[in-house]
Amino acid sequence: MSKELTNPLQALINKANTSLPARTGAVEPYYERLRRIHKGHTVILADVSGSMASPAWGGRTKHAVLGEAIAASMQQGHHELVAFSGDARFLMTAGTLPPPGGSTAMHIGLQVAIQRGPGRILVVSDGEPDDERTALEVAASFVGVIDVLYIGPDANVAAMNFLRRLAKAGHGRYQGSDIGRAGQPALAQTMRQLLLEA
Repeated sequence: MSKELTNPLQALINKANTSLPARTGAVEPYYERLRRIHKGHTVILADVSGSMASPAWGGRTKHAVLGEAIAASMQQGHHELVAFSGDARFLMTAGTLPPPGGSTAMHIGLQVAIQRGPGRILVVSDGEPDDERTALEVAASFVGVIDVLYIGPDANVAAMNFLRRLAKAGHGRYQGSDIGRAGQPALAQTMRQLLLEA
């Protein structure tokens, strides 16, 4: 039996979508969002800005720990990878993660991720974006779900608050995993959990 048929919310929305008058449009956005989640793939949107060069668990850089966690997570399921800093690019494999540097143009990263046509996007970031307003606008325009994994320190309240708002704008979930205290296995486990829980 397919995942779509066993999901009670999907069944309810499917029924409402066929029974309500088409002109109301009340259910259509939710129907399309859930259809894309179940039929589409996931794009991991990885932050490779300059802050990712700072030390993390075991004296290694955040960038190195994140790269290994992404590589481990991408082995399960159909996922794509987009890295962003001052710009953004689609990557064929996790092994091609660009070196850390530059700013945090999350809005550009989201635009590139959306162009890949996913049902879901998992944003993995340790900080605040260059342009919060535009990032939130892009997230709200996405017909799908944006989950967020914050990997910065627990002390950065501004970053956590923004990323919670980003998850809300993208109809997704927010989770934190301080990469400075958690090693690659813990980070990879958290990523796998978010990727598997549709």
